Amino acid sequence: MQTKTWVAFLTVLLLTHYSHGNKVYAAGQQSGKVDRTVANIVEIDKSGNRVKIAHGELKNLGMRPMSMFFGVTGNLDLSGFATDDLIEVEIKRGRDGTHRIMAMCKIAIEGEPCL
Repeated sequence: MQTKTWVAFLTVLLLTHYSHGNKVYAAGQQSGKVDRTVANIVEIDKSGNRVKIAHGELKNLGMRPMSMFFGVTGNLDLSGFATDDLIEVEIKRGRDGTHRIMAMCKIAIEGEPCL
């Protein structure tokens, strides 16, 4: 499983094109630093309303590529996502300093960004 996660993560870093997917947005966005990147879903904790992703660099947030849990905001619906999905994700640093997923969508290997 660890090797599979790293392979997916490296695939994410090498991607240059993506296709349209199902875009999911949470309400009430845009009052802090925000950035977008491509990521791979490692784990979904629906009861804790959070997602562990292996993500690319988030320059606006000062984060290097890594694997970590992010909470999701308000009404972002996780039901259409699964472990190992390749996604584009928008992450925001809140006033309290925590990072949360504001929007995410599934992507394919060819095409345009989905966010």
